[in-house]
Amino acid sequence: MPALFSHCLKPSVSVKEMLSSYDHLWQPRLTAAASQDLAHLSTLLQNFQLSAEQDSRSLTFQTNQNTFSCSKLYGILNSRPTCCSNWKFVWKNKAPPRVQFFAWLLAKDRLPMRVNLKKKNITPSDVCEICKIAPETAEHLFLHCSVAKAFWDLTHANPNIPSMKALNLIQPPSCIPSEQYKCFYLLCFWRIWKHRNEVVFQNLLPCTTRLLKACKEESSTWSFRLNDSARSSTDAWRNIFTSALLPSLSAAS
Repeated sequence: MPALFSHCLKPSVSVKEMLSSYDHLWQPRLTAAASQDLAHLSTLLQNFQLSAEQDSRSLTFQTNQNTFSCSKLYGILNSRPTCCSNWKFVWKNKAPPRVQFFAWLLAKDRLPMRVNLKKKNITPSDVCEICKIAPETAEHLFLHCSVAKAFWDLTHANPNIPSMKALNLIQPPSCIPSEQYKCFYLLCFWRIWKHRNEVVFQNLLPCTTRLLKACKEESSTWSFRLNDSARSSTDAWRNIFTSALLPSLSAAS
């Protein structure tokens, strides 16, 4: 209950103290989320009874209820099946953690796209800032917008997925080594998002050439996250972006 915990005046309070009285433990005014957490906590405490017996620590979600240990819990957490089909694609790669988190939000449709912002009455319009034509959904921005479409056409690495919630359906393109292809696509999505923010917040013009150059530069930085045997993957990425820049630069000139 992080919302309620952020309002707690005594974070180390015991369960026994909570059962006796807890009205004095909170900030004078709780947010709506913290108030909901407090109501939930009150319900839990009503069904809880203290005991004088020795505490018993066990892994209750195992059938044999083994004695608790951190190593056993860690093993279970890392061996259990994942509930999300995109989990491996997002987290099992060498992309920087902030990019992985960005991709997780993307797969969950939790990025501040203009369609999402309009639903929350944060912005009056949901029209894409880049093309000024269609609503800015995740699918539009990363797959169908004018800059994104030109980017994928030039790199010959179109992800060919129906939705950004289906990242797990992306297959390794023939133009890059399959070993780090997930990392390659996360880099592309990340730079498309950064390019969008440059247009929105820095008033820069949409530019596929600038996007390709940014991808090429960042691929050089990401190469240091890979071991020597896998570093050839980023060389292939740079070759893709370099080749894509040639017709892009010719069109610009």
